[in-house]
Amino acid sequence: MHVSIYNPKGGVGKSTLAIHVAASYAELGAKVALIDHDPQGTVLTHSRLAQQERQELPYVPTNVVVKGFDIYIHDFPPGLQEDFPGRVVVMPTLLDAPSYLAFKRGMALVKDLGHVVVPVANRYRSDRSEQRELAKDFTTNLVL
Repeated sequence: MHVSIYNPKGGVGKSTLAIHVAASYAELGAKVALIDHDPQGTVLTHSRLAQQERQELPYVPTNVVVKGFDIYIHDFPPGLQEDFPGRVVVMPTLLDAPSYLAFKRGMALVKDLGHVVVPVANRYRSDRSEQRELAKDFTTNLVL
């Protein structure tokens, strides 16, 4: 199974979410590869820091697809992406105007490509009026 983590905008929590999704599947007993497609290399940097601290990761971080795993989590860079392995694309967003606009455009593209989209709102602050308004749109119009 392949799960892609994607948003056309950077800084919305894609890599952090990819790490958490990979760890969650691994804790359930799956053999998980976390593939870092982003040239920024956040996933690989995180794994190097874990190694320095002698922390064993429950998944295998890599930048290439290697056979022999149950689940492949793909962390994609920002920008337009039209080729996703598998059917599921998890799309995190922040609930601010620039992030949300990019998210909605990216979501339309991914749906047009025939993928199942799993939207995720990151860092929601209910004390901010802009985020409350965008959360209403998110929950009423976007959640599948």
